Amino acid sequence: LERLRTLRSEDASVVTRIADVHRQAGRQEALLRALEDEIALSPDADRLCTLEIERADILEQQMDAPGRAIAALEAARAADPGSREVLLRLERLYRDARRPREQAEILELLIEGTGAEERLDLRRTAAELYDVALGQPSSAADQLWAALCEAPSSGVDRVELLGRLSSVFLSLGRRDLWARTAEEELASLDSGAEVFDVRRSEIQLELARVYNTELGRPDAALRHLREIVDGGIAAADGQDASSFEEAERSLLSLLRAGRNDIELERRLSQRLARSAFAADPEEADGERSQPVQGQREEADLWLELARLRRERLHRPCKAADAFREVLARDPQN
Repeated sequence: LERLRTLRSEDASVVTRIADVHRQAGRQEALLRALEDEIALSPDADRLCTLEIERADILEQQMDAPGRAIAALEAARAADPGSREVLLRLERLYRDARRPREQAEILELLIEGTGAEERLDLRRTAAELYDVALGQPSSAADQLWAALCEAPSSGVDRVELLGRLSSVFLSLGRRDLWARTAEEELASLDSGAEVFDVRRSEIQLELARVYNTELGRPDAALRHLREIVDGGIAAADGQDASSFEEAERSLLSLLRAGRNDIELERRLSQRLARSAFAADPEEADGERSQPVQGQREEADLWLELARLRRERLHRPCKAADAFREVLARDPQN
């Protein structure tokens, strides 16, 4: 065959037969040279793509040369730009070689020509690359938004995508967009599933903080704080008590700032009724077991409630009851 090749140097079929012999004999380096010779002679794009794929396999698996394998696959891609097999192989090799920019480019091409279910996973991968490896959160947001538009309107996938999109908007400094996404994530959480209670309270507390301090929307902040407090997170079983207490403190603060006297009076009354420092008429004065600091805090809240009832709500009898509670905790007040 080699002698025949010298006589018919432009005949690709002779090189093909030589490659077959080396392939059957397991001679990888000789096969690689024969494939390169055939590539130089072959005018057919499909055939070129097939030969370059085989070259890439040998270079990667037999010769441990992933860089040369990538070059072979790029040549195959040039011969057949629409070959999904080539794109998938390239994406894997770029991922293994930690070349995120080239991997992202291939992922974009794969996304264009795949079905909806697989496209969702590809968009997730591309978003991760853009956000973490390439430092392009805006491109990550584009991919996640497109994935959201294609994802089912409910379910774990949607919740996960919304959570990731929220993080990207935070990194972009777009608190307004973060708030919209966080509201969507909150609506997607199953209200009957206790497993989401902690996540739900985290989102609502952060939404309340952002609405109040950064977006100038105390009304929206109040809505979320009321839901947490009225839902009684941990009030009964003691779980996640810190979230409940933080929400209640923030709610009281906003009610004070907005001079919402009627609701403030009700919320203070509820807060004090639950208190571990509530006055016990059967206890002798000064024999309370609670820490002194706690008693002072309770006295301050009772004093606020008393003044609120006397000065703004004009309820002197109720105000007198509250003043008595102050004296029960701080006789020298």
